This record gives sequence, C-alpha cells and structure tokens, in this order.
Amino acid sequence: MHTFRRMIVTFLEGHWLALYASLFLALATTGLGLVIPWLTKSVVDLALIGGRDDLLLPLSLVMVAVGVTRFVTAFLRRTVSGKMSLAVETDVRNRLFDHMQHLGLRFYLRSQTGQLISRAMADVRGVRLFLSYGLIFIVTHTLTLVGVTILLFVLEPRLAVAALMPAPLLMLVARRFSSRLHPSLYAIQQRVAELTAVAEERILGIRVIKAFAVEELQQERFAEASDRIYRQNLEAAAIRGRYVPLLGLLPSLSLLVILYYGGRLVIADEMTLGSLLAFYGYTLLLVWPLRMLGMLVSWAERAAASGERVLEILDEEPEVYQAANAVSLGRIEGRIEFRDVDFGYDGHPVVRQVSLEIEPGETVALVGPTGSGKTTLARLIPRFADPSSGRVLVDGTDLRDVTLDSLRRQLGLVEQDPFLFSLSVRDNIRYGRPDAGEADVRAAARAAAAEEFIERLPQGYETVIGERGLTLSGGQRQRLALARALLVDPRILILDDATSSVDAETEAHIMDALEGIHGTRTTVVIAHRPSTVLLADRVVLMERGRIVQVGPPEKVPWQEILIREAEEDVQRELVAAAREEAL
Repeated sequence: MHTFRRMIVTFLEGHWLALYASLFLALATTGLGLVIPWLTKSVVDLALIGGRDDLLLPLSLVMVAVGVTRFVTAFLRRTVSGKMSLAVETDVRNRLFDHMQHLGLRFYLRSQTGQLISRAMADVRGVRLFLSYGLIFIVTHTLTLVGVTILLFVLEPRLAVAALMPAPLLMLVARRFSSRLHPSLYAIQQRVAELTAVAEERILGIRVIKAFAVEELQQERFAEASDRIYRQNLEAAAIRGRYVPLLGLLPSLSLLVILYYGGRLVIADEMTLGSLLAFYGYTLLLVWPLRMLGMLVSWAERAAASGERVLEILDEEPEVYQAANAVSLGRIEGRIEFRDVDFGYDGHPVVRQVSLEIEPGETVALVGPTGSGKTTLARLIPRFADPSSGRVLVDGTDLRDVTLDSLRRQLGLVEQDPFLFSLSVRDNIRYGRPDAGEADVRAAARAAAAEEFIERLPQGYETVIGERGLTLSGGQRQRLALARALLVDPRILILDDATSSVDAETEAHIMDALEGIHGTRTTVVIAHRPSTVLLADRVVLMERGRIVQVGPPEKVPWQEILIREAEEDVQRELVAAAREEAL
C-alpha cells in the first residue's frame, strides 16, 4: 500500500482532472448498470405478471435509454482513460530520464545500461497501465460490490446472506494470492532487466565477441538469462493456476444457491419472479468483479513491482546539487584554484589535500602513475563530483555557488575513450553548439586534424557514424571529440589523454592544433605521452592522490613516470595475451 500511495501521488501529479473525469464516467457507467436489473424486475412484476401492459413500452424505452446512456459513458470513459494513460506514461518516462541525467557518475558506474533501459520502458509501461486502467477498475468494481450487496439485501435479505456466504473465503484466497504473487512478479521484472542488460552488452561488444570466436559461449549465457525468465514465469503461472480458477469458482457457487433457494422462495410465494430475476442479474454483476479479482491482484502486484523499480531510481540522490541561490557565471578568464581538496569513493581517499593554482591561458599537464588521482582531480572542475572537503574555484568563485549550466557551457572535455552519438559527423561536432554554422564546424574539424579523414568518408560531413562511433578508428573518434570540444570555444579545455589512440602523424597534427590555441584558454591535460607533456607550461606530478612536485617540464622528473607506465601497460598486455592463449 505504501508503494501504491507513492505511485498515485508521484505519477498522477498534473493528471488529477483526467483521473476524476474517468472516475466520474466509470461511476456513471456502473450506476446505470445497476439500474437495468431493477427495471427488469419492474417489467416482469408490473407489466408481464401484473397485467399492466400500458407500462410495457415505457419501461422498455427506459431500459433502452439507460443502455444507450451507459454505452456513451463507457465510450467516454475509455477515451479519457486512454488519453490519460498515454500522458501518464510520457510524463513518468520524461521525469525518470530527467532525474537520471542529474544523477552522478557513480550511479552509472554501479548500474547496468540494460537495467536502466528496462526500468524506463517496461516498468514505466506497467505503472501506466495500472494507474490509468487498473486503479479505475478497482474503484468501480469495489463500488459495484458495495452497491450490488446493498440491493441484494433490499430485494431479499435471506437470499442475500446465502448468496454472499462464499465472500469471506474469496477474500482470504485473494489475500493469499497477492502475498504469493508479488515476490514472483518482482523477480520477473528483475530477470527481464538482466536479460536486457545482457543483450545490450553483447550487441555493443560484438567486435570482441567475434574477435575471440566466443559466439557460442555468449549464446549460452544469453540462453541462461532467458531461461531464468522462463522459469520465473513458470513459477508465477503456477501460482495463478492454483488461485485464479478458485477465485472464479467461488462466485459461481452463489449462482447455484440463488437458483435453488431463490426458486423455492418464488414457489412459496415469498418472493416475486421479477425480484428473483433482478437478484440473479445483480449476482451476475457481482460475479464479474469477483472473477476479475484474480486478474486485478496480478495486475496490481505487477504494477507494484514495476513502481518499486521506478521509484528506486527516483529516490537516488544526485551527487551534485545546484544551490537554490546559485548565480550565473559570466564569461570567465579561466583561473582555476584547488584549495585543500580531498575526495574519495565509498570511503577510499583518491585525492588528498591538493592545493593548486592554474592561471588563465596556462597549459598544465597532470602526470602520475595509474590511480594517482589525475582524472578525479580534472573531473572536479566541471563538477562531475564535489570535493569531500576543500574548495574548487574558477575566477575566485566557488563552483558550488554557480549554476551548472553557466559553468559547463564554458568547458570543453575530451576523454581517453570519447563517446560519439549515432548521428552525422556534422551533428556530432556541433553537439554542444547546435546552431554552429558550416564554416565554424569545418574550422573546428581542421583545428582537430579531422578534416582530411572526414572528407574521405562516403558522405563527408553528412556521414552517419555507427553507434558510439564504432565505424571509426580510435584516433578518428578522438579527433572528432576534440573538434566537438573546440567548437564551443571553451575557456577551460580538459584533455584526458586525448592523443592515446592516434598515430604519430595524427598526433603531430593535433599537437600543432593545440599549439595554435596555446595561451588562448586554460588547458588541463592528463598526459601519458611525452609530446603532450612538452606542450605544457607546467607539469603537476601526482602520487597516491597528492601533488608531489610542480614546475616546468624540464625541471620535473615526469619521464620516469611515463616510462614506468609504459612498462606496466606492456606487462598487462603480455599477461592478457598469455591468459587468452591458455584459454
């Protein structure tokens, strides 16, 4: 019930009018349905048996009018509910996606993409179906049960007591059904998400799969994940198989009681034939909601399982908050300050007591062994995370006091493994500046040494690259990412080993491009190649999260670090090759 309350309050916000209209139309449809058996009683008792043939036509016309009106209200209810259903699904999915975009990088590091996609698609759809249809059915069926019960007692209390005797047992079975079904349905949703994650990962990793000829192994793993869904669905089907027929049988027992006991009352002249027919009609109205009870329980439990999975993401707290009184950052000069900065992941310190000043237009190379905190320090500048203690300032302003948008629009970031979208080359370059003209796009490509290979592509700048840029080489992806960063004319440029996947000739072109913008913007480089370090004005040498030395390239022993890293990379490659050979 807690989940249902949260779902209603959270997901129906902005749709109350449509919900109330749907409920009103549903109640009208239900109420009109309750009138028809009573009119049947009147036709039989007054017109057919009572001999009032003058009432036959008026009562028949009233029944037709009630039936037509009920059809209209049912049609309108379905129309309103359908529109509300789609609107709720759209709003919930948009809200979920918006919230996910504000979550920190650590959330994505511990979450599988397939899991998130499953929650945004299948789980949101399950929530939508319940809130727009299931909720209304529960309300209308509940009112039908209450209304019919009252009318049954009005018609004949003795027969009503006999007819409703199976009801307590029915409620007990429904409660048991719900408690058994919910864990099974939640597990099914989880297994579906796992299968989506497996499929997504295998599709994206198809090159590696083919390279190592492990298609059969991957098929086995996919089949195992699929089989887990199959077995979980079998368990849920078995639960339904035990309880749903029983939920359908118990109301049918009431019909037997009515025909036998009610017939004896009519024969004994203690009940009119019209009343018995009306009683029977009302019982039929009662049977359908009771038989639907099993389906509604299943529906509600599936929605609760989906709702829990959606709410789990919405309950995730963003790592970085924008202060309510945050100010917009004007055009910056690019001065960066780290003041006594500490930062760690899950209690493990990564950056410790770092203090550093970078002047506007200066190029600084961060050098250090793997795990020394270089990338973490650089990611504090665009506020991908906030320091555990200390402050990061740009132009003397604490980053926690400015709007994220005004900060990040003045930054350019090129990562070691850049992400490209399945768009045209032109749209990828101008991703951060959609209104950029053709001349600006080409200038950025030229500055990133990318223009030559772009013009060799089948459609040049109009060529649509594959998902994540997999149709391009690593060096081509990095050059496009660099062009994308340069196009926004960032005041601060962050390069996370941006030349690691390019050949010597391309690296020389990129170095020329970076040399051309040297001094025009603040550049922070995470360096693994000597050419990148030599481009810097100063080198910041880091070890174990601390700055151990700062100075010009010729005065800092950075060569030893790069040589050691290169040797470690070679060693890791040899170990990996040996492991693959053994397999």
